[in-house]
Amino acid sequence: MGNVLKALLWLLSKLWTWPVVGVCATAMYCLGASALFGDEYILASVLFFIGVVWITVKTALWEETRAHEHKQIITTFVISVGVFVYALSLWWISCRVQSVSALPASLAHQPTQQPQQPSPIRSYLSMNLVIDAADKVAIHFHLVLENKGPTEISVSNLIYKTKGVHLPDTLEPVRKIIPNGRLVSNGVELSSFLGDDLFASANYSIIGDERPILVIYGFSIRAIDLHPGMILEPISRQEIIGVVSEPMLGLIDAMNSLPTGTIAFWFPEKNPDGSPNAPVISASPTRQIWFDPKLRKIFFTMEIGGRVYHRAASLPKKEYESDFVMATWNTNGTVHIFINGRNQTEILP
Repeated sequence: MGNVLKALLWLLSKLWTWPVVGVCATAMYCLGASALFGDEYILASVLFFIGVVWITVKTALWEETRAHEHKQIITTFVISVGVFVYALSLWWISCRVQSVSALPASLAHQPTQQPQQPSPIRSYLSMNLVIDAADKVAIHFHLVLENKGPTEISVSNLIYKTKGVHLPDTLEPVRKIIPNGRLVSNGVELSSFLGDDLFASANYSIIGDERPILVIYGFSIRAIDLHPGMILEPISRQEIIGVVSEPMLGLIDAMNSLPTGTIAFWFPEKNPDGSPNAPVISASPTRQIWFDPKLRKIFFTMEIGGRVYHRAASLPKKEYESDFVMATWNTNGTVHIFINGRNQTEILP
């Protein structure tokens, strides 16, 4: 027992040296700054406190400080500086809270203008992938498309993609599917296939509602004993209503169920015919991003761990033909919305 105690005391003495204290105290403060910009305010205050106290106590108890003839003055000065630095850190946290949490006066005074969240998007167009043949170097498959809605739809531009490779369109330019009707695509051969996720996208519109809709389904074909006649159901679905550029930064993964993600896209406020463009992007009923043309606001709703988060961002005065929108989020519910490179995030009830 005595040897263990001696070993622990030796270890603590080494941890109390200036090189260790200097590096660790600085690291604590840097971690506090990182937590602050991640909107983890309590964690930031704790890390700031540990960093400041650690370096303050070390300086006050330093052998050279205690041996100095004016040690009381030096100790008082060191403690005062530590208190001042921590108070400044708390003020920094309060400024961050105010800048992120404060709602614009116009939004606070007009609660009746808060838009309702769009109803969860239920795709009219569903897809299943059917394996026709498979071997070690290639697979042959086709898709079965089905109209699940009550209205006839027009489908075009069926495109496949895997590992960055685009395969040719397998549909006529426009094909119509009646309610509960099915459409079978032409067969496709995918050579040099090593196993990956395959994404199939199609453009379609609902008869009577000419807004363009893009739907993307993902199929996992990895580590599966493929055989003819096997029907693969999609593992992901993402749908875009309205006019937006091709979404970037892994939209399919981000907008499905990943707790941390980024979505970015361009969109015009007006359609080619001059009517308002109100795009809605959804991959699940609990994660949607959409634009309200009347308020000129981007809204983002997501659910993580049973809690729903609502955020908004106002578009600045008209500057460009199209606006660039980027939303980021993490497991702690921290959501930021950037419009044309500027953080415009507003926290909604």
